Amino acid sequence: MSLLLSIRRTCRVAALGWVLGTASGGWFGPLSDFARAQPEEAASPAAQQLGEAVEGTLPEDWNSLSEAGERPFPSVLGDVIAASYLESAFLWRNAAVHFVVELGQPLELNNFESTRFGLTVGLPLASFLAGADLAYVSTESTASNAILEETPVRQVGRISRIEYGAFAELPLAEGLANNALSLLPAAQLMLSLQLRIRSAYYPGMYRDHAVEDVLTSVFLGTDLSGKQQQNLRDSRLPGMKIATSRREFLLGFRGHVFHVSGFSLSPGFLAALPSTDSSQNLGWWWEMSLGLGYAL
Repeated sequence: MSLLLSIRRTCRVAALGWVLGTASGGWFGPLSDFARAQPEEAASPAAQQLGEAVEGTLPEDWNSLSEAGERPFPSVLGDVIAASYLESAFLWRNAAVHFVVELGQPLELNNFESTRFGLTVGLPLASFLAGADLAYVSTESTASNAILEETPVRQVGRISRIEYGAFAELPLAEGLANNALSLLPAAQLMLSLQLRIRSAYYPGMYRDHAVEDVLTSVFLGTDLSGKQQQNLRDSRLPGMKIATSRREFLLGFRGHVFHVSGFSLSPGFLAALPSTDSSQNLGWWWEMSLGLGYAL
């Protein structure tokens, strides 16, 4: 009879953990503490505190479950909650590599329209994510630029190009959340601070250049040389004055909505740090992007 009573009480504890883990609609915080709590070990401090908080709302007879066993009730309850938590969570730090295909729109303070198609490859390193990106940026002219071409005025801009660079992401907040629609599964959310360094390659810029000059410019060059500007003169769009800077520093935020399968949706916002020479380069501008990713 006592065995049957113990089983019933255990089922009630498991049901409570399932309700807390799937129907609360709130955040349970970072996964690092819950992920380390194993059934054969004591619960983590975070799980212990959560268990103690919930224990105060239970009937007194529930405490007999801990008296009959070797572990205190908050520790048992913490493991039940952690199990339901990890069932829907995606541990991005445990993935080997993250791939994200991005579609972005640089919003420059001129009349040119740009669209960015990119691929990022990120590696989890301790508590942050770092990697490299490669993208093609298409720049088109507008009717306003055709009118501007008939005047002496020129707007600083950039022609279509290939961009390559590196990035680092530092997580600011992360946790598990339920979707508003019950048909959709729970998702692991992460908001991170992002820093990107980009360099640009313009087709035709290295015409009549020596090999050593090309290699030096690719890895160390920050601005277009006079010869490179001359090579790109015929490629400029109507009303455009090509920006001389080839390297950009961008700072912003990036969100990740991870599914337990490894797929993710990643919206982002970046703001470029403006150049000191606004007559030759773009001023302050920003970029909006949306990425679809998968982690292995």
